[in-house]
Amino acid sequence: MKIVTELESIIHQDINVVDASAHIIAGTTPSRIGTFHGATQKLLSEKLPVLKIYHDEEYEGTRRGINLPLEIEGETVGVIGVTGDCDEVEPYGRIIKKMTEILLLDDYLKEQKSRARNTRNRFVQEWVFGEAHKINQEFFNLGLTMDIDISRARRVLVASASANQRESNYVVSQAVIDSIERVIEKILQEDPQNLSLINGSKFVWLVTDRPDERILELVSLIRREVFTSCGVHLKVGADSLCTSAEQVRDGYRRAEKALWGSRHSTGHGEVTFYDDIGMELFVNDIPEKSRQEFIHKVFRGCSDEEIDQWVSLLSTFFSCNGSIGQTAQKLFLHKNTLQYRLNKLRERTGYDPRNLEDSSLFYIAIVFYESDSGI
Repeated sequence: MKIVTELESIIHQDINVVDASAHIIAGTTPSRIGTFHGATQKLLSEKLPVLKIYHDEEYEGTRRGINLPLEIEGETVGVIGVTGDCDEVEPYGRIIKKMTEILLLDDYLKEQKSRARNTRNRFVQEWVFGEAHKINQEFFNLGLTMDIDISRARRVLVASASANQRESNYVVSQAVIDSIERVIEKILQEDPQNLSLINGSKFVWLVTDRPDERILELVSLIRREVFTSCGVHLKVGADSLCTSAEQVRDGYRRAEKALWGSRHSTGHGEVTFYDDIGMELFVNDIPEKSRQEFIHKVFRGCSDEEIDQWVSLLSTFFSCNGSIGQTAQKLFLHKNTLQYRLNKLRERTGYDPRNLEDSSLFYIAIVFYESDSGI
């Protein structure tokens, strides 16, 4: 209908597009849409290059004019019809035929490209998240049909978007996710064997094996371009090892742990490697019930809302290595106010975050709290 409407405004003639079943699927006369078009049936059945109609109803459901086959990739997919005096509308008809074929071919190629892309994505999804025993010779051969060589050693990275450098639980719209994906794919084209996919709101990259220095360069470029184009920051976790085809799932798990541990890591800034993290290696192996019991034991007597406030304060306190001055400045508090709140926490819980032994308990509780909050 879009094609019909645009062309009708140029030539001011009635136009119909008829499908291979000889029914009008688009046209400038709404009442004719869905009706049978006898001229199309004759043209297609006899494989005619053109069919001119000189009188209305010469064939069922037709009006005088010219009818021409529409071809894509050598296959006739329908007919374009232009109503009017045959000699007058024939030049328009041939122009419209070519224009319509070009537009249909463009849509066809876009659809083929989209299908090929979706097929590749499903393959990579199966590789990363599927069952390990399926990574066999047959799977390898299937990859080669899509120009994916799974035998190449790769590094696995996982990224998530955040509104700023510190925020981790940022909700990203689908439009922003799509924009980020386009930026990433364009950069990863540096090597045809680099692969990417989206898992929920996370971006997964399988890049050809390279040393940490080049991983940092690549991540720095991606983060910079994503921020420039989309206005969001990427937090990135990376496996510290290159992986074989059978180890990609394990590489993903390590990269995901590195991403989660980026809040607490003192690593490279641009990206957190698996080797940079500590407690994050095993925190999710501890049952949630046990983590919750530990949190409420440390913050005993505090409501959930109060725990959330204490976690926010202590996270800043620990990130400043226990400096009262730096913490107060970051939290926009007076030093005396901060000292008062820390004293209040000690009175409520029996633990003093300024004490080395007690601070370790608070730190573990914070890590457990953030893991259960999805931060």
